[in-house]
Amino acid sequence: MSNKYLTKKQALETFKADILPEVVARYGKDDKPAICEAWNDYTDMLCKEGQISSKQYSNWGNPF
Repeated sequence: MSNKYLTKKQALETFKADILPEVVARYGKDDKPAICEAWNDYTDMLCKEGQISSKQYSNWGNPF
């Protein structure tokens, strides 16, 4: 894997800081399907923008 890609740790930190608060504010902290969908949408976007590889996208489990 090239250094140009984010690590899962980096992606998760960004997600928790920038996206998760908005999801929780809208749907509540107990809406796990909404949080999981947001993570999936986020990693899909990262893959399409070339910030993670397709292998990373396919292999990263949902941390929520």
